[in-house]
Amino acid sequence: MEDPEHQNTFSVSFWNYKRIRLKKEYPNLTEADLTYVPGYLVELVNELGLKLGKTDREIREMITQL
Repeated sequence: MEDPEHQNTFSVSFWNYKRIRLKKEYPNLTEADLTYVPGYLVELVNELGLKLGKTDREIREMITQL
């Protein structure tokens, strides 16, 4: 479920661009790993954190900075 604290800061409109950049930077990520479903940002962040060995905060910062 969407984290209320971050739901207004996550830009879905640029997700495709960010997804492509993440895929280039981390080729071990699959399309399934990078699929964003509205309302499930926390799950996306958790999955990326597990795959990349980073904390949720690090993942959120990484996504925001792309």
